[in-house]
Amino acid sequence: MNTKRIFAAYLFIALLAVGASAQSNDRNAPWKKYLGRNRVAAPAQPPVVESAPQKGEQPADIVISGAASKGRLGGTWLATVTFEDGFELKVLFTFMQGNDANEGTLIDTNEFLLTPGPTGAPDQGVWQRTGSRAFIATHLAFLFDGTDGAPAGTAKVRDAINIDGTGDQFTGIQFVEVFDADGALVFSGHGTMTGTRVKAQAPPAN
Repeated sequence: MNTKRIFAAYLFIALLAVGASAQSNDRNAPWKKYLGRNRVAAPAQPPVVESAPQKGEQPADIVISGAASKGRLGGTWLATVTFEDGFELKVLFTFMQGNDANEGTLIDTNEFLLTPGPTGAPDQGVWQRTGSRAFIATHLAFLFDGTDGAPAGTAKVRDAINIDGTGDQFTGIQFVEVFDADGALVFSGHGTMTGTRVKAQAPPAN
């Protein structure tokens, strides 16, 4: 199993990791090898992100002038996540607005979602504004054994996102934690993200 395959199977939603603890030594061997080689640190030069508010504080610069504002996260984005060994995967994020433009829910899928060993469900979560163009998000996913569909663990992902001045691009960082079926942490790591807003397009004329 090569590095990309290991990532695809074990690293969060895209790397959906964690075999069930009852699996054979043969199945666990690649994961142990991967952990020994890739227990990771933060990216050397992560994108600059505005800090989250401290406890008791309100997010700064949160007055948003309707849907025309370019500091708006809501909508669907096609993102690329790049992990420390250079592995990349594409992710479709959809951010849905909550009571106002400063918080809401999200769902995302990625191109390796159904890769066996284990497979994963689309992840779901919440997001919050932390600045005029800055956001944080937390999303979770269930993982399943690729053979019999038994629960194999969970993945937890935390994002920091900055939207640029056009309102159609973002950069960010992502922190991934993967837990086995007993809740034990088996992987944690960082990646960087870039994203482009998906826009409605009419079909070509006949």
